[in-house]
Amino acid sequence: MNQASGWARRYHWQGDNVESFVNEPHAAVCGNQAGQVLNMVATDSNKSRNATVYLAGDRPDEVIKTIKRLNEMPPDGLRLLNLPAAHPVPRAARLEKILSRLYDLKPASFEEILAVEGVGPATVRAFALVGEVIYGVKPSHEDPVRYSY
Repeated sequence: MNQASGWARRYHWQGDNVESFVNEPHAAVCGNQAGQVLNMVATDSNKSRNATVYLAGDRPDEVIKTIKRLNEMPPDGLRLLNLPAAHPVPRAARLEKILSRLYDLKPASFEEILAVEGVGPATVRAFALVGEVIYGVKPSHEDPVRYSY
């Protein structure tokens, strides 16, 4: 739902054909294309989803320590990433709290991570960003919209 315009995309699922709710579940997506979006349910995002599950199972202090190390590296020590202009990441304290909850719950799949209270769009974006920076796994940024009317 775009809160500014009041318009929402319509995601069409055909129950008999849905094999997974986290890997290409849509029969169609109706709406206006939004340009570059984070599409974590695209087949091309499979490695990014796997990295998310791996990160969720790692000790929270280790994940936060790795993120801090990345922040301290000189710019020429990092490879160039082509990220969207705005890639909001939740506040570190909030991210650490969610990482602790995930570590305690030990989710075995991306679908289980999405079912955890407190895991929302900002958390998923943060995991996608960390997975890309640390492991080099790129999520899909292709808009799944097929048609609009």
